[in-house]
Amino acid sequence: MLKVDNNVRKFILTCQIQDGAFGLRPQLESHCGATYCAVEQFQNMRYHKKVVQQNGQY
Repeated sequence: MLKVDNNVRKFILTCQIQDGAFGLRPQLESHCGATYCAVEQFQNMRYHKKVVQQNGQY
């Protein structure tokens, strides 16, 4: 699961534009919906990692 999270994180970061927001794909203009989803996904991965580490499943 850690490798999948890392690949997802890398892809999302490639979608970040110079203005700091996120596009739907790399090198596309930023969009508020895509930015919201990117930030939410980072939060979900952080929370998921924390829960799994507490349960000792990594």
